[in-house]
Formats: sequence, C-alpha cells, structure tokens
Amino acid sequence: MVMQDFLTAVKYQLPMTIIILNNEKLGMIKYEQELIGNIPYETDLENVNFGKFAITCGGNGFHVNSVEELEAALKAAKNQQLPTIIDVEIEDRAPLPGKIEWDQAFSYSKHLWKKLVENEREWDMPPLKTILKRLF
Repeated sequence: MVMQDFLTAVKYQLPMTIIILNNEKLGMIKYEQELIGNIPYETDLENVNFGKFAITCGGNGFHVNSVEELEAALKAAKNQQLPTIIDVEIEDRAPLPGKIEWDQAFSYSKHLWKKLVENEREWDMPPLKTILKRLF
C-alpha cells in the first residue's frame, strides 16, 4: 500500500487497519542497497509519524512505542468505522530473506567493508553467535 491508497480508503470509509512497522527508514530499499554492496543512500525517514498522517487524511491514527500501547491501539482500531493506521516504532534491523545466496552474502560483505572503511567510524557489530543465528 502506498500513502495515496489510504486517502482512497478514507474517501470510501473502508473500515481497515494498517499496521506500519516504523524503523524511520525505507527499510527494504536500504537492505536492497546493502545487498548489492552499496552504502545506503537517502533511506532515512526522520520523525515520521504515520498516525498523525492518518488523522490529517481524515482517518484514525495511532503512534505506539510499547506492547501495551499496541494492544490498546488494536482494540481501539477494531471498533472504528474509518480506516486506521497504527504506526509501531521498531528497532532498525535488517530483514533477512528466507534463503541467503552466496552472491548476496558476498555483496553484503562488500557493503559492510565500505561502511567500515569509507565512513571511518566505529562499527557496532553483533557477536558472531548472533550473526550465525540470523543466517541459519
């Protein structure tokens, strides 16, 4: 779904609930750029509140930061007659594909090397055990 689709849902008063997992990035685009060995370019979305966007469009919107807030938002959304967006803040973690091909792993390694060398900054790498669990 793209944002203009939400306006259509408001126009026709479609009682739907959309949950956005918000890591303040264009996460899949960032991951695809990393996957081919590039440093992400223009993928950050700072201070985006999709709940407020929904309200501005004439629907209902919630911005949640915890499981308790999410439960309350889901209950409230269930009783709404207008489309609703629930904007859920999440950590910035790379999505992992169901199967990792050798060329993907190689290209991702190139990305990590570029990130380390070209950005010249401290690199926060998870422990090897965590990396292996993500891969297998």
